[in-house]
Amino acid sequence: MRLFLRNIVLFIIPLLLINLWFYSIVYSLYLKNYEDVALNYKTYMLADSRGTPLLKTDSLNSFYNFSAGSDSYEDMERKLNFLIASSSIERLIITVDDHTLSKYRETKNNNDRSIYFKKANSFNNLYGMFKDKYLNRFFPLLSPKGRDIIKVYFSKKEKGKERKKWINFSESERIESCKIRVAYQFPDEEKSKILTQSLQRIITLCMDNNIKLYGLKLPLAKELLEIQGDKSYGADFFFC
Repeated sequence: MRLFLRNIVLFIIPLLLINLWFYSIVYSLYLKNYEDVALNYKTYMLADSRGTPLLKTDSLNSFYNFSAGSDSYEDMERKLNFLIASSSIERLIITVDDHTLSKYRETKNNNDRSIYFKKANSFNNLYGMFKDKYLNRFFPLLSPKGRDIIKVYFSKKEKGKERKKWINFSESERIESCKIRVAYQFPDEEKSKILTQSLQRIITLCMDNNIKLYGLKLPLAKELLEIQGDKSYGADFFFC
């Protein structure tokens, strides 16, 4: 029995140390910047990758850019609830771009990261809270995105790969890139019911907490605008 317990301990301790190492990798590369937010502002901006080129704050420190690539309205709703509970937010600027109610954004999101901002009492059950908020976070090998990040970290090919900047694209490359983007951002004419409901809850949260809400459409490359045409899921309709 003692030998059995000894072998168990000798197996578990290295496993926990490896898991701790992997967690530190995932945290530093994937979670840390997403969870970092200054709480001493009164104006915040929430957007997906279209908002990330803007600075975190302007020169007068009058607003905080809380945007993140792939953020959906579900993620933004969680962030807003967190800001209401933890800051003195008075104004919210939120993206209402043509694609933000797309079904593609319903699946391509940051739900695994924004869970950090979700209150424990808002989960349906304890198991769901433990699994989504803690188990997937602290045991990255159980999380699909966690495993992907670890794979990329150990891939020399991916480490040395630099993303080509838009300014260096040829005209044909820009057009082809825009065609691909429009195709997956506007897969069909039906908008996401889940994201529509999240956006409506965001609007209600702002009304109930006396937060001034501003919808913002961010500028796009002319090639993208030409290819996209009149395609839109109408998020800006809620702000008319």
